[in-house]
Amino acid sequence: MIIPAWASYGAAFALGLAVATTAQSWRYGEKIAKADSAISAERAESMRYILAEQEASAIRMADSDQKHTGELSDAKGKIDDLERRVADGRSGLRVSAKCPAAKSVPEASSVAGLGSGSDEAPELDAEARPHYFALFEGILELEAALKVCVESR
Repeated sequence: MIIPAWASYGAAFALGLAVATTAQSWRYGEKIAKADSAISAERAESMRYILAEQEASAIRMADSDQKHTGELSDAKGKIDDLERRVADGRSGLRVSAKCPAAKSVPEASSVAGLGSGSDEAPELDAEARPHYFALFEGILELEAALKVCVESR
């Protein structure tokens, strides 16, 4: 059987096309593998950097927290001491205040909140003192927490 020339050329072309396609797929596969490897290396490096930054931030926050917790503890001790001295009567808790001149102040022998003399400073009522100290401690706690947040940035 005689095979026409065009058929042998067609078979040779098809064989060449198959070989070329296989070679190209190997080359592209190699390029894709190299690109994937480079991307993986970049991702790994980025993750190492992120983890190092997180660790450094955690250390800064812990140091700042420890510092400000100590300061807060000292301040609370001073507040507690002041509160005990005020309760014992060894210290007074005076309020810096000015009372505007009132036209109709009732005359009485003892008016709550007003001193008996013009040179006497107003003082907090005994029932208001615990609230004053609680507010003072709360302010200190908030300041310490804010300092930790700001310093750990």
